[in-house]
Amino acid sequence: MTDGKEYYFTTTLLPGGYLYNMSTSDGAFTDFTITYPGPSVIQNDFAPELTNPGVSPTLGNNETTFTFTVTYSDDDGNLPVAINLTVNGTTLNMVASDPGDLDPTNGKSYHLETTLILQGTYEYFMNCSDGARVNSTQVLLGPTVIGNKEPQLENLTVTPSMGNDLDLFTFSVNYSDPDGDMPTSINITINGSIHAMTEQDAGDVDTTDGKIFAYSTILSAFGMYEFNTSCSDGNYVVHSITAQGPEVIDSRNPPTLSAPVVNPISGFINQVFNYTVVYTDGDGNLPSSILIIIDGVQVFPMVETASSDVDTTDGKQYSYSGSLSSTGNHGFTINCSDGLYTASTGVIGGPIVLENDYAPQLLNPTVTPSIGTNETLYNFTVNYMEQENQAPAYINITVNGSTHVMTPVDPGDMDFTDGVLYNFTTTFLTFGYRTFTISCSDGLFTNSTVMQGGPRVVNDFHPPSFQSPVLTPAIGNTGTVFMFQIMLVDPDNTLPNSMDITIGGLTAPMIEAVPTDHDTEDGKIYYYESTMPSLGNYSWQVNATGYLSSNQTAMLQGPEVRPFYGMPQISLLSPSYGAVEHKEVVFFSWDSLEAGVPTVYRWQLSLSPDFSEIALEQANIPEVTGITSFNKDLSSIGNGEFYWRVRAEHGSFSSNWTSPQLLTIDAGRSGTFWEEYSLYIIIAGIAIGAVGAIGGSVAARKKRKAKAKESLDTTKKRHPDVSRPGGPAKPGAIAGKATPGSKKVLIGKGESGKAQAPMTAAELEELRKTENEVVKFEERKICVVHKGPIAGANYLCPSCGTFYCLRCARSLEKNGENCWMCGAKLDIDGEMQGKQDTTPGEKNLPSSRQFYCTNCNKHFDIHEPDFQKWYSCPDCKERLIYLKQCPHCGQKMSIHKEYHEKYKGQVITCTRCKRNLILS
Repeated sequence: MTDGKEYYFTTTLLPGGYLYNMSTSDGAFTDFTITYPGPSVIQNDFAPELTNPGVSPTLGNNETTFTFTVTYSDDDGNLPVAINLTVNGTTLNMVASDPGDLDPTNGKSYHLETTLILQGTYEYFMNCSDGARVNSTQVLLGPTVIGNKEPQLENLTVTPSMGNDLDLFTFSVNYSDPDGDMPTSINITINGSIHAMTEQDAGDVDTTDGKIFAYSTILSAFGMYEFNTSCSDGNYVVHSITAQGPEVIDSRNPPTLSAPVVNPISGFINQVFNYTVVYTDGDGNLPSSILIIIDGVQVFPMVETASSDVDTTDGKQYSYSGSLSSTGNHGFTINCSDGLYTASTGVIGGPIVLENDYAPQLLNPTVTPSIGTNETLYNFTVNYMEQENQAPAYINITVNGSTHVMTPVDPGDMDFTDGVLYNFTTTFLTFGYRTFTISCSDGLFTNSTVMQGGPRVVNDFHPPSFQSPVLTPAIGNTGTVFMFQIMLVDPDNTLPNSMDITIGGLTAPMIEAVPTDHDTEDGKIYYYESTMPSLGNYSWQVNATGYLSSNQTAMLQGPEVRPFYGMPQISLLSPSYGAVEHKEVVFFSWDSLEAGVPTVYRWQLSLSPDFSEIALEQANIPEVTGITSFNKDLSSIGNGEFYWRVRAEHGSFSSNWTSPQLLTIDAGRSGTFWEEYSLYIIIAGIAIGAVGAIGGSVAARKKRKAKAKESLDTTKKRHPDVSRPGGPAKPGAIAGKATPGSKKVLIGKGESGKAQAPMTAAELEELRKTENEVVKFEERKICVVHKGPIAGANYLCPSCGTFYCLRCARSLEKNGENCWMCGAKLDIDGEMQGKQDTTPGEKNLPSSRQFYCTNCNKHFDIHEPDFQKWYSCPDCKERLIYLKQCPHCGQKMSIHKEYHEKYKGQVITCTRCKRNLILS
C-alpha cells in the first residue's frame, strides 16, 4: 500500500468538547498522529427559527439597492451553520447584521443587500441550518422593479411676451422626474441659439413635484421669437415643445384710441348694439389686446373691422356687437395695449335701452326638400321679424323632440323690422315623417310656430309605378259623370303624400278607393269622378307627390265630350211617316233635344232611304224649346216618294241622324183646296174639335168630326191592309198601295167623288198645330182635350190610340162626341170595365197561351209570358214565337218565326193602335 489506504471510524458522542488522535501499526512499526481539537458536540434539542422576513424598499428600479432581512433564533443557543436567501431561484448567503451578537436565543438579525436588474415583481424565501436541524420561511412576493422613467419639461414661459430691444426677457421651464433624479443638464434654444438654464431654488431637491429652471437675456433683433428646452437625467434626453415668443417690437410710442361710438344710441332689451373705436400706433404696431368694458362689469374683446388693414399708423377700426339685458342709460370703456404701452377711452355714455313692448314674429317656416332619403341634406328656414328691431335672444327648432339652434343666413343683416332669415340644416338616419316647431325670444317676449309637417324621409330606391288606368265612360256629354281610376304600385310600400289628377289643365285630388288599404306594394287604387265643363277631347295625367323621383303618368287620352252623346233619338213629328203632301210649302217639326248648348238643326230630303241622293238640305235651323219646326218650299223637287231626316248640330259636333221618315209629294195635281188637304181631314177635324172645345162650340166640333169620319173612311178604304209603308201586308199586297179588288177613292173626295169644302187658312194652321200636339200628347201621355198630364185613370181610343183622361173622355161620350182623332165611338164603360190607373192601352190577355211545334207535331203552353223575347219548343228547342209589346198602346203581339225573319228590322203597324214600330 505504497499509495495509501483510507480508513474511517463512526460513533456517537455525548455533548461536550473532544480531542482526538490516530495511531497505526503494521506489526513491526507503530505511528501516531498529533492530537486534534474537536469535534465539539453541543446540546441540540430544538430546530432554529426564521422570523420577520422582509425587503426594503418594496418598489424600485434597476438602480435601487434592495435590503432583505430576517431574524434567526435557536432555543439551544446554536448559531447557524448557514442562512441563505433565494430570490427568483438564485441563492445568496446572508450575513449577520451584528457579528458580535453570539446569543441566538433571543434572535439575531441577518441581511443581504443587492440590486435587481429585471423588471417585474420578484418572489423570495430564506432557509437556515444549526448543523443538526434546518428551517425555512414561506415564499414571499417582492420587491417590484420598474424601469427608470424619463423626466418631463413643462410650462414653458417667457416674460414679458412682448417688449423692445431694451427689455430683459426671462425664459422658464418646470423640470420634473418621477424617479426623483436631478438633471445632469438642462438647456434652452432661442431661435437656434443654445443656452444653459439654472435652477431657481437650490434648496429644492425633490424633482418629483417639479423644479423651476430659468434663463434671462436681452433680445436685440425685432420680430417674433421661438424657443424650446432639453434635458437629461443621465438615462434619458428629453426635448420640450417649441413655444412662440417673445415678440420684440420697435416700440417707442404708446397707442391711442379715438372715435368711440355706439350705434344705435338707443334701443331695446336684447337689441344688438354695435360699438366701434379707432386704434392708432405711431410705431405701426397692432394691439396685443383691445377690450370693451360695458357698465364697468362686462368685458369683451373687440375685433378688427377690416382684416386687410394692417397699417395702424393712420388708424384701424375695431368693433364689438352685443345686446343689453336691462333698460336705462348705459356706458362703456375701451382699453388697449400694444404689448408695451396701454391706452383707454375713459367712460363713454350710451346706449339708452328702452322698454320692449312687442313680441317677435316667426314667419314662413319651411323645409326643403319636403321629401328625401337618409342621405339628403334638409334645410329648415324661418323669417324672424321684430318691429322694434330687437335681435333674437335665441331661435331654436325642435324636430321630432330634438332641439337645435338656428343661425342667421346673412349674419350682416341686422334689420329685424323687415325680417331676417334663419336656418338649420341636417340629415336624418331613420325613415318616416318628421314634424317641427320653431321658437324664439327677443329677451322679453317669446313666440313659436304651430307644429309643421315635414320632411318625409323615405327609402326610395325603387320609384313607384302606375298601372291599369281606366276611364269610364270614354265618351259622354257635359252632364256625364266620368270616373278616372288608376292603381299606384310602390315596391318600397310607401304611401304618397297626395295623388293628383290633371284634366284639361285643371288639377284635383284623387280619392282612395279603400282608405284602410295602406299596402302599396301590391297596388292601391285611387279614383276621381267629375263632369267635364266644356266640349271636346280631353287628356288626363296622374301625379303622385311624396317621392324623390318624378312620378306621373304619361298623358292619357280621353274623355271625349260631345253635346248630343247619349241624348234620346230625335222624334220626328210632322209630316208623319208615310204622309202625302199636296202643297208646295210643307211644315216640318220634331222634338227639340235641349242638350244644354246652343243648337241648330240640319234637315235633309232624299230620294232614297240611305240618303245617297240628297234632293234638298236646310242647315242652321235654330232650336226652339219643346218643338222645333220650319216651313220648306218643295216646289223645286217635283212629285214622288221622298225621305226626310234631321240631326242636331253644335259647331263641329252633331247628333245621329233620325230614322228616315217617308214622305210622298203630290203637289202637281190640280184640284180644289179640299182635294189638296183631304189627307189631313182627320187631323184637321181633331184641330177644329180642339178649337171647338176651347171655344165652347159643340155643334161646330160635331160637324168637323163628321168630316174627319168621312176622311178616315176614305183613307181606310184606300189602304185597307197596310197603315204605313213598310208594314206587314197581305200576300201580294204592296205597301202604300191598295190591294186588288179594293175600292179606289180619289184623294180629297168621298166615295161619291164629290169634292169637300176646302179648309180655311186658320183651319189649316190649327190642323198643323193639333197634329203636332196629338203626336206629342200620345208620347207624353197628355190628355188631348185639356192638354194636361193624365192623372189617375186614362182612356185610350181603341181605334187610333189617342190618349184622354177618363174625365174628358166621359164628357165627350156624354155629349155624344166621338174620338177627336179618328171619329170612332167612345165606349168608355166597355173598354174601362174594372180598369182604373192601368197602363194606357193594355188589354187583358190570358195568363197562358198555346202554340204548336211543327217539328215535334205537338202543342205546348206558355204561362205568364214575358215580352220582347223568343220562346222555343221545350223538346226540340226550335224557335217558334217572338213575343213583342207595342210601345205606344201596350198591345201584346205574338209573331211567328217566319214572319219575324221576313220583317226583322222593318217598320210594322200595331194591329190595335195602327201606329208604327220597329220589329227588333
